[in-house]
Amino acid sequence: METKTNIQSRRSVLLFKVVVVGQGGVGKTSLARRFCEGRFSTSYQPTLGLDLFSKNLTIGDQKIKLLIWDTGGQEKLGQLRPYWYRGATGGVIVFSLCEKNSFYNVEKWLDELKIYTTPGIPTFLVGNKSDLKDQIEVSTVEAEEYVKKRGMEYFETSAKDGTNVEDVFKVLAKRIRENAKI
Repeated sequence: METKTNIQSRRSVLLFKVVVVGQGGVGKTSLARRFCEGRFSTSYQPTLGLDLFSKNLTIGDQKIKLLIWDTGGQEKLGQLRPYWYRGATGGVIVFSLCEKNSFYNVEKWLDELKIYTTPGIPTFLVGNKSDLKDQIEVSTVEAEEYVKKRGMEYFETSAKDGTNVEDVFKVLAKRIRENAKI
């Protein structure tokens, strides 16, 4: 069954498609891998297009399967991303807490999601690499002011040590479910 919000239900399992976007090198794949597979790799290989992950959750008494579409952040992929965004029920915009420029680019990613996804899908901002405390360039206050103006939720994570990674995706699944009034 498909609803207006593009949520599919198969045998009482809801399928939620979540797109993860942001500048290259901010840790999008590391976040998805940490959440779905419980692991972290220190070797970095840029996503050359799209990586797909999935994880089953239970929110309340509802079984949910999150399909996580981890998109490459390179400019040359700009023409493909709109196709990948189609049918998304939630979005995660990731920036590196240790790279101010990646935070300045968040607006670009938010605009892209607004253009190519269903209006009103829950979208979270995630500041990643919180474990690198001596390298932080973006303050919690600065990021919280940004999301407050845009009606978003904000999380600081570390894909390396797992801090708040589960929370991002579990809360997002809950918001998608609420948004769909299921």
